[in-house]
Amino acid sequence: KITPPRLRNVLDRERLYRVLGELREHALVWLSAPAGSGKTTLVAGWAKTFDPDLVWYQCDAGDADLASFFHFLTLAVTSKDEAAGEPLPRLTPELYAALAAFVRNYFREFFSRLKTPALVVFDNWQEVPVGAPLREHLPLIFDEVPGDITLVVISREEPDANLSRALSSGRMGTLRWPDLQLSEAEIAAMVARYE
Repeated sequence: KITPPRLRNVLDRERLYRVLGELREHALVWLSAPAGSGKTTLVAGWAKTFDPDLVWYQCDAGDADLASFFHFLTLAVTSKDEAAGEPLPRLTPELYAALAAFVRNYFREFFSRLKTPALVVFDNWQEVPVGAPLREHLPLIFDEVPGDITLVVISREEPDANLSRALSSGRMGTLRWPDLQLSEAEIAAMVARYE
């Protein structure tokens, strides 16, 4: 749930690493492409090139329960820093009435615990059920992203409609399937590895 992927025998995609590096100026980077197109491998390989403070979160259907989402995200930060001090806020039933305020306050504190530069990755976003509160509150999350921290969402889907303001304002950058397709040079490099 909170363990980054392990890479073995992966072709470094320098061209796309440069593009991702340029996209770091955005608070949110949305990476969308079909299954098996190398999205996760690309982001994990890119992260190794500049060694950020990395929080990797594997989304699944269980994230329909916001309390579970916050629990595991808290574990991800706590496991990185044993001396984290005060615990991050817990989502308890009485806080659901002011959920937007909780989300904002939680992520202000969450992001403050990361060493910069930092990368927070939500992988397999398409697994979060449509209509789940997490999808509804994603704009609030990225609104709290401070400078030198980037939130990357990896998905088989295009961004939800509630992110249109983020895209038009320039706070979100995108990388899509046509961008991920192998160039001739990358194909040649792959062939050369196995000759």
